[in-house]
Amino acid sequence: MDYPPLIPYLTVSDAAGAIEFYKNAFGAVELRRHYAGESPKITHSHLLINGGTIFLADDFSALMGGKSMTPEGRLAHRDTSGAG
Repeated sequence: MDYPPLIPYLTVSDAAGAIEFYKNAFGAVELRRHYAGESPKITHSHLLINGGTIFLADDFSALMGGKSMTPEGRLAHRDTSGAG
């Protein structure tokens, strides 16, 4: 799959709920979902919304010293595989 050069990567407090919201509200198609071991927390998901790609994951504040990343969890993934 070819990825766009810049992909929004959202960190949220309830990734499963957000995925269902995007499916219902925007017709998102879920391509991939990875869990944190036996946990219900999602470490990575890949959605398509109207032809655009969004990556999404749960907030893992326990791994960040108890500080939630959700309010400031605005990240982007840039594909550099085709960079010369």
